Amino acid sequence: MWALIPINNFNASMSRLSHLLNQEERTELTKTLASQTLKILNKIETIDKIIVMTHESEWIQSLSIKKIITIDEFDVHSLKKKIEKASNWIEKQNVKRMMYLSIDLPFVTQADVELFIDSHKKGITIVEANKDGGTNALILDMPRMIDFQFGENSFKKHVRSAENANITIRIFNNKALSLDLDDENDFKKFKSITSP
Repeated sequence: MWALIPINNFNASMSRLSHLLNQEERTELTKTLASQTLKILNKIETIDKIIVMTHESEWIQSLSIKKIITIDEFDVHSLKKKIEKASNWIEKQNVKRMMYLSIDLPFVTQADVELFIDSHKKGITIVEANKDGGTNALILDMPRMIDFQFGENSFKKHVRSAENANITIRIFNNKALSLDLDDENDFKKFKSITSP
């Protein structure tokens, strides 16, 4: 299995928290969450490669994680198109299974991700975001039979697309994977747990 992780440019990341954090603080938060996610994935034996879509390739290299392949050249702007283009490339590498994972999951652990992977049997396994009906995590068999959807209500769109394509769907319920860092309350909870 290969994992696919998009990371925004640091100067544009976590913009929904801009009323709480300045640019430097949002950058550090993004680095913290991205580093945590990548280190978790690196420890999981069933993940062979981690494809990171980002222009922050210098920072990625500083992590010295051998499983990482960085894709930093994009001729499309939307997350959906970027993910589709990357997944098409992954498919050409004869990969049989792919996982998409958001980085803004502050409470996720290695055990959560391993349970998610173990739950996947065939078709599509998906995690719904707690608040906006988005898609926080997705595993699918290759070749890809549906288009990716992201943002509000994308979970239902993924499910509907899979149903229309007669693909087996498994909905994986996991609190840590469903809780993303989306607003002020999420951030306060994150700080209360992580602050010394």
